[in-house]
Amino acid sequence: MTIQKRSHQNEKDDGTIIIAGYSLSVFFDPPHLLKGLKNNFLSKNIIWKGKTATWKDIQFIYDLDSKSGHTRTLPKLTAHHVDPEKIKKMKVSVASQVLSARTAAMLKYTNTLNHLYTGSSISMETTAEVVEFFNELFDSVNCYPGVATKGKLRKAVKMNSPHVQFLTEAIKN
Repeated sequence: MTIQKRSHQNEKDDGTIIIAGYSLSVFFDPPHLLKGLKNNFLSKNIIWKGKTATWKDIQFIYDLDSKSGHTRTLPKLTAHHVDPEKIKKMKVSVASQVLSARTAAMLKYTNTLNHLYTGSSISMETTAEVVEFFNELFDSVNCYPGVATKGKLRKAVKMNSPHVQFLTEAIKN
């Protein structure tokens, strides 16, 4: 039974779907959804709020960072994280390390420098927003109850937690 059908019958939507007379709750596997997002992002641009985010921006900051020697900003990233020919597509850890707050921060920093020196803004700002959003979305659904970890969304969802505002904004955008 769909939400629309429940609405017409004045029934409350309990988040389930009915198939063959059975009421089913659908659960998604957040780590594998993140992996799927990353794998699609490898070959497709993302249109975000009318602007384009590209995987090439992630490759650019990796190439820049990998030339920094032992003072790298993204030390966990390797060619197996960003190079489409070498990437480990089945590894969830690869997706979570690439689509991370640190990668978003490096994209923002590099975009700021690029803007200062060239006066132009490219897709990097949008790519940073997309990566940051994916990181926060993953954090919001991938935690253990009662375990406090780094990040405002890496905790259990409650009515007064930051998740409510984050998810409300995500739905609007």
